[in-house]
Amino acid sequence: MKEDLTQSSYSSALLTDDYTICGVKMKPFCLGHIVILEALQNPLIDSDVKDVAVDDGLCQFFLALLICALTYEEGVQLLNDSKLFSEISAQFCDNLQKNMDEDENWNIHSKLNLFKNYMSSYLNSMPYYNETQKQNTDAPSGNDWKTSIFIVFKKLGYSESEILNMNIRKLFIEWAGYAESEGVVKICNKHEANQLKQFQLNKG
Repeated sequence: MKEDLTQSSYSSALLTDDYTICGVKMKPFCLGHIVILEALQNPLIDSDVKDVAVDDGLCQFFLALLICALTYEEGVQLLNDSKLFSEISAQFCDNLQKNMDEDENWNIHSKLNLFKNYMSSYLNSMPYYNETQKQNTDAPSGNDWKTSIFIVFKKLGYSESEILNMNIRKLFIEWAGYAESEGVVKICNKHEANQLKQFQLNKG
């Protein structure tokens, strides 16, 4: 039987794991969540997480949970409606207290790690690839990666809402597939991807 050298499958991008953290069911992590968390300067979205005061850190964590339990549009509405925000926050606190009462081993650090695992399972899902075409200039683009991906998916016919609410795994795998079909990149097979992973681990 021929060895399967597929690095990443489309089904893994469609069938995502369920995450419930502090009694809150997370939506699949999406581009809209990144946009909102970055706009709020939430430290949890920063790969170089800086130390924050305990109380402030808890507030940032709980706010991130609320945002990631909603669609992009619901998250924007929540932040722009103070009455709704108060109502949802009260429901969250009641649910959190119930969650803590039911679990005698409840620990904020384990919940925080679970949230980080939830984010990284999406953010670290870009297929490994090699560029096949050199850019016209060595100077880096002034656009961030979100803008570039948004433009590609608009060209593919997706609506703004579909792009912002698409889970990151699906977003990455479709982008890589499109880039390969355009001859810009070549997606690595499983062996090549493992070698790149090991190289990055050794380099780190």
